[in-house]
Amino acid sequence: GGGGGGGEDGPEPGTMTLKLLIAGSAAGSVIGKGGSTINEFQTQTGARIQLSRNSEVFPGTTDRLGTLSGTPTAILGVIHLMINKLTADGEGTAPAGGGAPQVKLVIPNASCGCIIGKAGATIRSFVEDSGAEIKLSSQDRMLPGVTDRVLTISGAIEQVLRAVALVATALSQDSGYEALAARPSTFAAQPMGMQQQQQQQQQQ
Repeated sequence: GGGGGGGEDGPEPGTMTLKLLIAGSAAGSVIGKGGSTINEFQTQTGARIQLSRNSEVFPGTTDRLGTLSGTPTAILGVIHLMINKLTADGEGTAPAGGGAPQVKLVIPNASCGCIIGKAGATIRSFVEDSGAEIKLSSQDRMLPGVTDRVLTISGAIEQVLRAVALVATALSQDSGYEALAARPSTFAAQPMGMQQQQQQQQQQ
């Protein structure tokens, strides 16, 4: 349907939110000195990038959470820049080293249906269309209090970006997704050994 004119409140039509995990070791590459890299990414694409604090990691991982908001094109642009930067810096590749780029999207459990499809048909079509490997973390491995699952997309850069585009399109058409993505995320505090200098902050 045609969108009417809108006021200044709220995100403009056509914008969406996409969350992804960024390895603790890779966060420095994405942020840059004094935030220079992340600012440049935002200026180049028009997307907004927010990174969780150093001590805030996605439960069950040592990864920080990146929240991207903007048009789907802007969000894909940012992910492309991130992959290029991390590949150039030797970060963000598969653990085997020299592996394929990997993007881990954080998807609200309630929205996973639009990605999986009936008996897995949708996710299979994404794999066939993009050529990327796409894996969704299983629901029974979700930690208590966590309402998100992780969708891991790996392959060549073009394959990964194509798969992210397909997933983003499916999410943008899922009526409940934006409200869920806009909620504050659940974080696990990093183990003290890794973050001695950070005071643990419990946020209720």
